[in-house]
Amino acid sequence: MVSVLEQNRQKVSDFIAQTIAGWDPEATVKRIELAVGRDLQFVRMNGTLVGGLVGLTIYALTRLWR
Repeated sequence: MVSVLEQNRQKVSDFIAQTIAGWDPEATVKRIELAVGRDLQFVRMNGTLVGGLVGLTIYALTRLWR
């Protein structure tokens, strides 16, 4: 199975890109919000906090090693 995917990597990639490009953004967001429910806000907040902390840590480390 893996060798088939490796041989057709570009075709698979193009198929996925075309499929996603055909999605209606508003309908997709609504479907995701309905599937995930109220937890989506926690996912967004946690992603923001973790991303901010990681960015701050990287910034601090680069400033220390100069």
